[in-house]
Order: sequence, then structure tokens, then C-alpha cells
Amino acid sequence: MRSDATPTLALASPVGDVVNPGPNVANMDKSADWNDENGNVTTLGGTTSVSPWGLYDMAGNVNEPTETLGAPIPPNPPDQPEELPTRRLRGGDFSNPTILASSPAAFAGSLNMLAEAANVGFRIGARFCLVPSDPPDLTVARDGGDVVLSWTDPGQTDSWNVYRDGASDPSLWGGPRAAGVTDEEPGVDGVQFRDVGAVAEGSWFYLVTGLNFCGESPLD
Repeated sequence: MRSDATPTLALASPVGDVVNPGPNVANMDKSADWNDENGNVTTLGGTTSVSPWGLYDMAGNVNEPTETLGAPIPPNPPDQPEELPTRRLRGGDFSNPTILASSPAAFAGSLNMLAEAANVGFRIGARFCLVPSDPPDLTVARDGGDVVLSWTDPGQTDSWNVYRDGASDPSLWGGPRAAGVTDEEPGVDGVQFRDVGAVAEGSWFYLVTGLNFCGESPLD
């Protein structure tokens, strides 16, 4: 959940779909008990309640262990000769009252991580990632002693790497001439980069690659 406000209970249709989706809806307190399975809703992301990290249905369903350690369970010989570690739980489960989805009450519970529990689990999330493409229309022009590069942003790009080399084969090139480049002339159409003094330094081949959190476009 995005805040510590007490959530609205999720309600389910006769086939287990959430019928009242919203930003603060959680599957708790057996409110979505449509098939006598304690709120086993069928639609992933059905509440449309999104966490600050962009993950759906994080409140309710099952408690999730956190990195916060709870009070250890004392030894109980002979079956349990050593104390057992626990971790605090967060989010509440399908049978908890909604108050357990909010802080600080949500941290009241803890679990021995060697135990099994039907109301404790975790979710696996993956971020869909597109590596940017190279600019489709790179142009190179001389401006006095400088070389000015210009290109169109094809999208999905945060910044750029500008490469130059005297050899025509990019597989032989080293690192970028300029890394993490952004538009140097925002008032001009396209993205601009000025390689100052390049004319006097030699003859060059240039390539530009796009960068985002997924990686870098191919150098080819």
C-alpha cells in the first residue's frame, strides 16, 4: 500500500474476481471468501492497489517476511535445543483484520522462518525491460574546428554514449568518447553533441548508443 491508511476490503464475484478494485483495496478479513477457501481470489492484480514499487496486491493475501528480525523463540529441549530466529511480517493476510496492513500494527507479528504457514508467503516481481535502440538518423557536420553530431531520440532512452575512433570496425573500438550524454542544445530539434576540437585531432568514425536502466544499445 502507498500509505498507512486502513485499506478497503476486497469483495469477490462468484468466480473469484475482485469486484471493487481501487488504490487502497486489500484481500483481508476473509472478505473475498467466494469459494470457502478464505479469499482465494483468482485475478492477479485484481485489486489494482499498487505499492510504491509498482507491484500489485501487496496488501492482504499473505503476510510477507521482512528483513527485520523478530524476537527469537527460546529453546525448548529436547525437541528444540536451540533458540529459533524469527522475522517480522508485513502486509496482513486473507484472514487478518485490516488494521494489520498498516503500521505499526503490521510489525506486531513474527514467524520462525523454518516453519510452514498457509498465510505467509512472498511474491516474485519482474520489471519489463526494453534496451533502447541506436538513433536511426545520426548526422555528423563540421562547425569550425568542432564536429557536431545530431540525432533523433527513438524513445526508451535516458542518456547516450558517443563513440569515435579512427578505425571503421566498431568491434576494435575502446570506451566511449563521452558517456551519459544528454541534449546539449535543447532548443534545437533532435539531440545535439559537440566534439570540441575534433577536426584538428584527426579523421573519425562516430557511433551513438542509447542508455537506460536496462542497459546499452548495441555498438554496431
